[in-house]
Amino acid sequence: MQLCVNAQIPEIMGGIEGEALFIDCESLKISRFNEIATLTIKELREKFKENPNVNHLFLHSFTSKKITDGLSILKCKSWEELEVAILRKLDSFLELHPKVKLIIIDSISYLFRYDFEGDIFERTKLLLEVSQKLKEIATSKNICVTFTNHLTHHVDVRQNIPALGASWGHCSNIRLLLERDRTSNLRFFSTTKNFPQKGKYEFTISALGFR
Repeated sequence: MQLCVNAQIPEIMGGIEGEALFIDCESLKISRFNEIATLTIKELREKFKENPNVNHLFLHSFTSKKITDGLSILKCKSWEELEVAILRKLDSFLELHPKVKLIIIDSISYLFRYDFEGDIFERTKLLLEVSQKLKEIATSKNICVTFTNHLTHHVDVRQNIPALGASWGHCSNIRLLLERDRTSNLRFFSTTKNFPQKGKYEFTISALGFR
């Protein structure tokens, strides 16, 4: 949700001034999105109110409603709907919405874990088709494609592993791992693949979102 807000920040304020598509496979809370949008607007107005390069009228024309209008939501209740959305409908949608600079899929693992009835080979084949299509769109249209994946606990090796297996993990160009230390209640994200600065960083979640 935070990314969908940030993708719409005007260029003059350091953003990319785009729109966002959220493919919802679980339960998007639009009230939380509106909260982040409203508080982000407030933060930006305070930050740029004395900036001579930002027109006062322009600053106040950038509203939470404008951010909400720039978010398209596509609800997928089954893996078949997700397959159709990505492989058959996404190209035409992007032609109609050329300002889209971000696509979020949350969570791509949910439908394939709990709804998919085929065998693991069929699932892997379909996931690779989806991955290839998303990479093609990201490259040809200069769009950031972000998807979330669950972790599952592997009893044999006593560690958490990506829910859709290693093959899906290798489909992404960059991977970030979000985790929480249950003893200290601190949250961290780790850069695990192809990130310029690899490491582990603390973050917090507030009303403003991810910080």
